[in-house]
Amino acid sequence: MCDLPKGIKGTRFSKNPPNSRRVTRPSHFGNIFKVAKTENGKMWAVVTEDKTGVEPRTTEYHRTTNKTEAQGVAVNYFNRWLNGEFSGLNDDKRDYILQNIESLKGVDLICSCAMGTPCHRNTLILLANWESEADFLEAYITEAQRISEDYACEILNCTSSELLTKLDDFDA
Repeated sequence: MCDLPKGIKGTRFSKNPPNSRRVTRPSHFGNIFKVAKTENGKMWAVVTEDKTGVEPRTTEYHRTTNKTEAQGVAVNYFNRWLNGEFSGLNDDKRDYILQNIESLKGVDLICSCAMGTPCHRNTLILLANWESEADFLEAYITEAQRISEDYACEILNCTSSELLTKLDDFDA
């Protein structure tokens, strides 16, 4: 198994440690799905912002009372978006990420998400660094990468039951 780079919590004003790269929202690798408080302040919503038109437009995709759940949904949507869902939504950015994912190989990734909470940087670390199915499965198991089972199946081109079999075989 390759040694996976780590995720780092950064702030807007923190300096990048050596061999690290920012993947926060303003960067080319930022998650287009954002977690925001709703207008009444009692809920969390997963939204995207389209600033390409004359008037900026916000689209809401999910609402919950739990911020961590909303973060998980945002990461799941990011994974699905990278895999081609949400056609027409920032396709140029998705193409850039997929064409340049190799530039993140071996590099620690900085995002503003708190450590231990769902963050798209974990998806980027996995995509940039896995070299074999065994590497991916080990990272999925031992590093507690916050990706959905569906997304793991899409990457490995298998069904949920086949993934469970692969995980069982890997653990054996």
